[in-house]
Formats: sequence, structure tokens, C-alpha cells
Amino acid sequence: MKTAYTIAAVSVLLALVLYGKYEQDARAQAAITALQQEMATVDQQLLSIAKNTSVPYRMPMDKTPLLQDYAVFSVGFPDHFHTAIDWRVPHGTPVYAIADGIIRYADVKPDYAGLMIIDHPQDNLYSLYGHLSAPLGLKPVGPVKKGELLGYIASTKEGYLIGLYAHLHFSLRLGQWGDYPDTGESRWMAGYVEKHPIYHKWIDPEAFIQLTQQLPAAMNPAINQETRTKP
Repeated sequence: MKTAYTIAAVSVLLALVLYGKYEQDARAQAAITALQQEMATVDQQLLSIAKNTSVPYRMPMDKTPLLQDYAVFSVGFPDHFHTAIDWRVPHGTPVYAIADGIIRYADVKPDYAGLMIIDHPQDNLYSLYGHLSAPLGLKPVGPVKKGELLGYIASTKEGYLIGLYAHLHFSLRLGQWGDYPDTGESRWMAGYVEKHPIYHKWIDPEAFIQLTQQLPAAMNPAINQETRTKP
């Protein structure tokens, strides 16, 4: 898993100092320490999940060129953290379920165009897929298997704050969809938050998926490597 959690924490908080969000070095250091402690706690939870998950997770698309990373600022939200990873791909690119689960939400939201939420109760996580194309169709609410087609990337012409480039907004969170409210900083569909996403249990999705692919294989070399090297 990315020890980048800790590296990113330091970089991000240094950026906050420059933005003036933390005015004193002592406050900045205290914030860094608190964030590192929170990340260490979450890392242990994710390590346990990855060790015990029955099937490794896959990426939601076959190719994932980065547009915006997890837990960074953007021009549009210069003082809020991104809860997800954005991957820039053409309109119509297929999107797949990262693991077995239950689709709890498949509809249109103003900020997202097509939006889908999948609970993964076996690991107490849920995945979020934003900027899907409603006109091209969304897989309906109900059970879903790893690798099943969920839908396709929306066109920028579908609006809904997609921005200049068609892309997938993809996030992973500890807990289940129903654990979180509809409004406020901890809302279930939040794309940006004021505090670092880890405080709201949003995790680095790419790092976690890679962990589920690498860790069990390292523990048991006999595991089918073809399965683990798929996207």
C-alpha cells in the first residue's frame, strides 16, 4: 500500500500552511501528527481487510490515466480535499464493478450525472462511481459480481459539473452506504471535504485495490496469478 498516505499527509498540510489555514508551526505539526495517527489506524483496518478478503479487487476500468489524485486540492475547490481519484477517459468507456456486492444506488445526481454506489458487505466497504452516462444506461439496483458492466462514462455535454474532460470519479469508503447521512461533511456522496478524507473514512482507492492484489499473492504464491494481474 502507498506509504504515500503519510507522505501525502505532510505535503498536504504544508500546502495548508501556505494557504494560511494553519497560522502557527505548532498547530501545523499537531495537525500532521493527528493525521498520521488517523492514517495509521485506518491502514491497520485496510491491511486486515486485504489479508482476509476472499477475492482480490480489480480496477473499475481497463485503463486509468490520472486526471486528479486522491486527497488533493483543485482549482475549483482550492481549500477542500478530493475524496476520490479521477481518471480521464473517453465518453462511452465501460466501467466495471471492482468486487462482488450490492448496488444500492443507481440514478442521476446534480453534481455527478449518473452515480452508482455498491456496498461490499463482505469487507465493510462501499465503492462510488461518478460521472456515468444515464442515457447510455446504468445497471439497476441489486446484486452485482466483480467485473460486471455497470455503465459508461458520461459526455461532458451531459453537464452536471463534469468539467472539461470526460472522466470517472471513483472512491472507496469504510462502512456501508446506509451508515452515512444525505447532507453535511460526512454525506455519502461527498466529492470534496474540508478535512482530510481519511477523517471521514474515504480511503485511497487505487492503493487499496493494489494491496488486495499484491498481499494475498505474497502470502500464498500458489494463488492464480492471472486473476491477480487483471485490471
